[in-house]
Amino acid sequence: MLLKLSMTDDQLPQIPSSKTADEIWQHLKELHETSDKSRAFFLKNQLFSIMMDKHMSLQEYLNRIKDIEISSKPLVGPWRKKIW
Repeated sequence: MLLKLSMTDDQLPQIPSSKTADEIWQHLKELHETSDKSRAFFLKNQLFSIMMDKHMSLQEYLNRIKDIEISSKPLVGPWRKKIW
């Protein structure tokens, strides 16, 4: 199977040989993709830990905050309001 040929040696043992390409893809996605909830907690932690240092302009500081805010836009879920 072409999909298995593109995988690294350490990924192959995690995938049984009887699976279809779609099942393999879904399994790899679950293994390597972070959940929206953990991503939201990570972004919230980044937001609250940002500190402006003496070498940073106000514009750079505000851009970092805006980048985190933009990264959080696609996150959805009932827990989103509780986190943000």
